[in-house]
Amino acid sequence: MTTTTTRTTPRDLHQALADAFNRRNLDEILGLYAEGATLAPQPGQSVTGKKEIAQALQGFLAVPGTMRIDTVYTLEAGPLALTRSLWSIREGSETRIEARGTEVMVRGADGNWRFAVDHPFGADDKSW
Repeated sequence: MTTTTTRTTPRDLHQALADAFNRRNLDEILGLYAEGATLAPQPGQSVTGKKEIAQALQGFLAVPGTMRIDTVYTLEAGPLALTRSLWSIREGSETRIEARGTEVMVRGADGNWRFAVDHPFGADDKSW
């Protein structure tokens, strides 16, 4: 469950996630998460660990369309980064999902960034 995509900046990690999603490659997506990572697949719910994240991601992968992620904000502090994103899944001219996320990323010993905490709806007004 690793990926060969180089992710030397937090922005690279966002792009790698969109690319893997658009290929519907669950194994590659899971390789973008650190061991013990937490994902909030919907407001008020969170899952921890790659097995649980894989199950939660099935809902996202079932949404037809192409994902785009724009990095809105990044604050790096050593091997950690706090980011905000604006992401969407669109099919043609129809927007299926659009939200503002917050993420905590960690840089591994290999120099690649991975998600430690991923809250795809964390910066939306009603995400809490």
